[in-house]
Formats: sequence, structure tokens, C-alpha cells
Amino acid sequence: MTTNGDHFDPDVVKRVAIWDSTDLVVDRRCILCDYEPCREVAVRTDGLLIRECPNCALAFVDPRPSSNQLNRYYAEGYFDGAKDFFRGKDYCLERDRSIQAGLITGYREIVSHFKLKGKTVLDIGCASGALLYLLREQQAKEVIGLDSAEYPVSFGIENYGLDLRSVALESAQLPDSYFDLITLIDVIEHVENLNTFLDQLNRVIKPGGHVFIITPNYSAYALAGRQWSCLSKDFEHLQYFCEESLHRICSRFRWLLLKSWTDSVPFRIHEYPRLYKFGFHRLLHPSLALRNRISENRYKRAVKKQMFAGGSLNAVLRAPLA
Repeated sequence: MTTNGDHFDPDVVKRVAIWDSTDLVVDRRCILCDYEPCREVAVRTDGLLIRECPNCALAFVDPRPSSNQLNRYYAEGYFDGAKDFFRGKDYCLERDRSIQAGLITGYREIVSHFKLKGKTVLDIGCASGALLYLLREQQAKEVIGLDSAEYPVSFGIENYGLDLRSVALESAQLPDSYFDLITLIDVIEHVENLNTFLDQLNRVIKPGGHVFIITPNYSAYALAGRQWSCLSKDFEHLQYFCEESLHRICSRFRWLLLKSWTDSVPFRIHEYPRLYKFGFHRLLHPSLALRNRISENRYKRAVKKQMFAGGSLNAVLRAPLA
């Protein structure tokens, strides 16, 4: 399957054994703007390529896992600690412990940018609904969550009494022009049918409504190179966005990109065999601690010169008023 100078090697995919190399989807064309050709920029450690579109700057995985493979990946231990996502921990229980501290991803950014009193909020990729639980406390009029995974949705309904639905946005049959705020926290990089998803997003947002996004920042690859964390984890991610690709989406629907910023270290941070308090990790795992410190310092130096050097991209989008 190595063609046109590509470095895709199905034997690597087979050896790593995350995906079935015989059940991959090849696009070649940009999944957002349909441009071709798109250049190869990197190979992830699962053996799959990342390509970049020169027309809209979207980066996407190609070949990518089929829908059947992705469904199996999410169904087999994704939320109970079998994958690198909350490895060794139950996602729902961990999020439940974080609610009281207000440490749910995106919460502080949302409440600092939006007045939620009397508003309708849709959280896509809601999981157990921990974020919606906190947003409901901000006197939102109505909060609804969507997630294709049944376990976390059931957890959130039972424990928080939230309106959570185990269904994709494309199949949810939500009313037109209904939501004041739609949140996409670590979600849009997972979407299989990106253009269909965006069309539905545009349909259900109110005129003048807002979309808040947190997603891995593709611009960080230029800084981090082979040490970019996205190359060695979260292999279910199918596309990577930067500010330019978000502008492309906005122009399509006449949305405005009101604000964008990045944060977090984009380099791979090595995990310690155990979590140690009081700095003991520096004594017990000095080489790991040194490498992590070098990565953190490198990021701090870079962010002073390059505004969009962070590992996570945050963005506030607004739909047109009419």
C-alpha cells in the first residue's frame, strides 16, 4: 500500500495491533474541502499517516480506521480504563470526583466567556454529563447532552438526572435554531463524517448563538515535530485543527471566529510508574523527571515567541445573527 512516496506500511499497523490493516479507509482528498493532493506530514506510532491539506490547513488521518473498527475501539474499555484515555481508571468515577472541585475540562473557560442564565446548552460528546452538571448550576434554562457511548450516558442519567441521549448529532433529530451555546470539548477530532456533522451543527445553533471548541492544536506540530504528543496517543482521533482550518469552517457558514488561544504542553510528557507527592518522583524517576522538565521549559520559551504553540486549541465561534 506504499504508493506515490507514502510512508504507510501496513506491516507496522499489523505489528502495533491497534487497528486491522485490512480494514482501513483511504481518502486522499481533504475531508473538509475536498482538495487533492494532500501532503503527508507525519506517521503516528500506530502506523497511520497524517496528511495536511494545503487549501484549508486541516490535518487528517489517511488511511483511517473504518467505522466498524472505531465502534469496537470505543466499545472495548474506552471509558473504564482499558485504553490510554484514563488508562487504569473508570472515566465516570474520575469525572464525578472532579465535579466538586470544578476541574471539569472546559468549565472555567465556558463560565468566563458566556452568561448561561436562561440559555439552552448542547454538549456534544457529553460522556457522563459532568460538564452539564456544572453548567446547570449556572442557571441555564435547558441542558442536553449527546454521546454515542451508552455506559457514560447511563451513568449521567442515573447519578445526575440529566437529559443525556446516546445518539450522534446527525441522528438526534434536534429542532432547528434551538441552542444558544454548543460545546465541543475534545470531540470534533473524533468525528467521522465531518461535513455532515458541521451541517447539523449549523442547523441547530440559534442565530447569534455560540460554539465553544477545545481540540488538539495542529499548529503545535511545527514546534514539537516527532515529540508532538498526538503522534503517540489518542489514536481514535481522525483530524487535527488549527486556527486557519477553523477560519475555513467559519467562512463556509458565515460564522465568526471571535477568539482563539492555546494552552498546555504540546510535547509528549512521560508518565511516572506511580504518582508521587512532595516531589518524590524527581528522586525515584530522575531521568523521566528531567525529560519532562526539558519539554516543559522548551514549551515556555516557545510560547513567548509563538502565540499558538500550545497543545490544545480553544476557540469561540458565533453564528450569524440572521
